[in-house]
Amino acid sequence: MAEKNWSQILRIFEEQTQQGFIRRGMKPVRLSDADIKYFQELSQKLREDLAGKLYPRELLDEILQLKKEFSEKALQEIYK
Repeated sequence: MAEKNWSQILRIFEEQTQQGFIRRGMKPVRLSDADIKYFQELSQKLREDLAGKLYPRELLDEILQLKKEFSEKALQEIYK
């Protein structure tokens, strides 16, 4: 229940923030699918390169596992 309320509050906040940026002259940019894929691959390579150097590899593995579990749970909530 709290997650749904938080999601609604967050969506409203994000919309208000985006509208504020637009009023101040910023323009929204839509990335192509190819650009999105490029940035996803780049960020994955970066986090892998930094694991064991900037932060422990175990921490990255734990975060990725928690992210996976969260995503699976979110999908189950959507398709109930």
